[in-house]
Amino acid sequence: MISKLQPIEYHPKFELLRGIAAIIVLIVHAIQLYWFRLIGSSSDIALISGLFGRHAVLLFFLLSGYLITLSILTNIIRNQRFDWTEYAAARIARIYPPLIGAIILVVIAWFVIRVFHLPGYTHYGIATDKYIARERFDISWRDVKRTLLMANGFLQANGPLWSLYIEWHLYVIAMFFTITITVKSNLYRILSGLAIGFFFIYGNKINEEFLFYAIIWFLGSMSAVAVSFGKRYKIANLTTFINLFIVSGICFLYFNVSDAIYIKNTFFSHLAQILFCLLYLQIVVFSETIENFNIPNWAVASGSSSYSLYVIHFPLLLLTYSITQNWMMDSYLKTGVVSIIALPSIYLFSLLFSSFFENQKLFKPAVRAFICWTKVDILRQK
Repeated sequence: MISKLQPIEYHPKFELLRGIAAIIVLIVHAIQLYWFRLIGSSSDIALISGLFGRHAVLLFFLLSGYLITLSILTNIIRNQRFDWTEYAAARIARIYPPLIGAIILVVIAWFVIRVFHLPGYTHYGIATDKYIARERFDISWRDVKRTLLMANGFLQANGPLWSLYIEWHLYVIAMFFTITITVKSNLYRILSGLAIGFFFIYGNKINEEFLFYAIIWFLGSMSAVAVSFGKRYKIANLTTFINLFIVSGICFLYFNVSDAIYIKNTFFSHLAQILFCLLYLQIVVFSETIENFNIPNWAVASGSSSYSLYVIHFPLLLLTYSITQNWMMDSYLKTGVVSIIALPSIYLFSLLFSSFFENQKLFKPAVRAFICWTKVDILRQK
């Protein structure tokens, strides 16, 4: 099986797409916090921004499934087995430093709001608001523990973390699944199988849409497997037929079933989103459409800070809202000024933030050393 795997070249298009998705999420949340209060949450602009945000998250899960599986396959090819220590160290070093940095930012923002009694300390909003995204900037010290345990911490102050918690559990499930199919010991297979069941059940407990996003992640994962087994061009030959089927299905759902547009958590809505994801896979993975473009380095670089931007943008938007709410009031002009200043400022700050917190050379060796020490210590105790 290992001998049939082919190395997959990492293309810069994935960095570009991650960067675009993160920027879309930033813009969508800025519209939600700053503009929904003026235009309402049921306006056409609100609907369109919600769709863009939803599909950006779908793209994140697709890319995550593809790229994490790519890292697992590369791990197996390089080591001729699955080195779970290397995988775990890479995931922890990638995920936790920016998450800890985000926790620090949330606490700082909460402290500033509390000390200066800014809007959000007791409540957000003014009398003319049509929509309030958050009642207040609310955190508890219990949130720190829940965030570090990937258990829905800080969702009031940093709502986008909900998707990170789902992804983390999928990372863990992917690790134990790979151990199950590669290890020779029946005992380890049983233990890994039990771990898969536990994290799958727990994932469903923390988010009712866990299964749906697991399916999206799985589609990306299976695409990486197909490419690694040399099936990319065979699948690409079916692109025209598959795309025609997908587009027809999407048009039917979106023009005949209103739930597909207006309600997220329904069967038809989920089916429409899965069809979109299949279309994205055809464009991004199996065709050469994007690869034929010369992607500039600055565009590729946007992906290097995409994770940092994702985990820090919401509390920074909320803090900006606290500082400017009483100045903006119900003025479209002033709200536009705040938006124009806040968006690039937060993006630029994420670049600075990521230069430290996403430094793999700094964190990964320490994490790997700790995991190895823990393994040795456990064996000694046995």
